Amino acid sequence: MSRADELFIKNCRDILENGTWDTDREVRPRWEDGSPAHTIKKFGQVTRYDLREEFPILTIRRTYLKSAIDEILWIWQKKSNNIHDLSSHIWDSWADESGSIGKAYGYQLGIQYDFPEGRFDQVDKVLYDLKHNPASRRIIAHMYNVADLKEMHLYPCAYSMTFNVTGNTLNGILNRGRARHAAGLRPRLRAGGRGAGARRCRRAHLRPPCAHRGKAAAKTAVPRAAPARGRKHYRFL
Repeated sequence: MSRADELFIKNCRDILENGTWDTDREVRPRWEDGSPAHTIKKFGQVTRYDLREEFPILTIRRTYLKSAIDEILWIWQKKSNNIHDLSSHIWDSWADESGSIGKAYGYQLGIQYDFPEGRFDQVDKVLYDLKHNPASRRIIAHMYNVADLKEMHLYPCAYSMTFNVTGNTLNGILNRGRARHAAGLRPRLRAGGRGAGARRCRRAHLRPPCAHRGKAAAKTAVPRAAPARGRKHYRFL
């Protein structure tokens, strides 16, 4: 069992033991029969990984590492918002006829801005600062552009990265607005180089993976029996 597995199970138990159910209010996700798919959630979980010890990947369930890396490069290297530039199909349900997911993720990172040092997009500015100004505490890439939210087919989940160089170590913090633990936390790289990484989540929640999430249905396998409302039925523990 990897360190990432241990932290994943610890977080799941924390949610189940200390989380709060949202059964007292209307929710957007629905089961296939139209009934509400409620979740139990815990606000503000922080998970820390040290990449000098191991690569943070789950081994207790199947993880599509190549697809995860492809998605990261799609957003951060290609700076694309079109699924035709992506090898996997995890974004197909959110794309329009042209393959676009709207002004989300890679689109935001590819927008160029004027800085005192020159004109850069957000990724190139991060790389410039890491090379020329590593002591900066403002090395940030952010994808939650409020002005463009109405033109995004899905609001950003992993919406910002903050980088920090301490000595010869590169550290990174990935901020997420939500994390679906029951679906296995779609893998994302935490930080580059020899550094450490942290994933900070405003709301971590557990929902059995067969619930529909608005426009797109979950692509993981449907449980053998749909859980009754309020029942703690999760297969990873």
